[in-house]
Parts: sequence; C-alpha cells; structure tokens
Amino acid sequence: MAIKTNGLEFMKFYADEKFWPLGTFHEDEIVTVNGVQTPEGQDYEELNIKDTDMITISDGIVYNDTTTGNNSFEGYFKKWKKNQKYVYVVVEVFKEKLEEFKNTIAGTHSRIVS
Repeated sequence: MAIKTNGLEFMKFYADEKFWPLGTFHEDEIVTVNGVQTPEGQDYEELNIKDTDMITISDGIVYNDTTTGNNSFEGYFKKWKKNQKYVYVVVEVFKEKLEEFKNTIAGTHSRIVS
C-alpha cells in the first residue's frame, strides 16, 4: 500500500544519516512527486523536491548490514517516521488568517519551518 507524505518529510528521511549510513542503498521503489513518477535510479537530492510537493512511496527494497524483518522502502520510511520527534505537515492558510494561525502554532510549542 502506497504511503503519502510531503517533500519536507521525505527529504528529511532521505538525508537522515542514521537511517542511510554508508553502504545502505535502495532499489525498485516507486516514488511519485506531484503524481509524476521519478526516473528509476534517480538521486532524489537532484530532483529539487520542494517542501510542499506531494510524495507517494511504494514498493522497493532497502539493503544494508542491519536491516531485519521488513526492509521494504515503504517499511523503512514508516520505521524512520515512527522514530521521529516531530511530524512535518504542510498547510494552506488564508492570507488574512496568517497571524492568527502563527499565534495558534506558537501556543502549541511548535514552530513554522517555512
């Protein structure tokens, strides 16, 4: 089953050196950016994925010396997400409600990333 996320969260996952140590690699995953499938073998860092892009992840395998059990690309992302302290969300806010939104976020001890 495909997983949906946003560009910010996907790139945080892909840049996490704890989950992608030297020797860890992946193949055969299907990743779409705003509904368009990425080319096979493409380095995601070269795609200029924006924080607000809608990402879908399915299939694929992750290989390294420490993966056990579910080492699908989807499963690896789920495992990463479960271990995170933060959740990354993208929201749309009416311009006239922006200050109210910011004040609400500040009251939750969260921060606006971009």
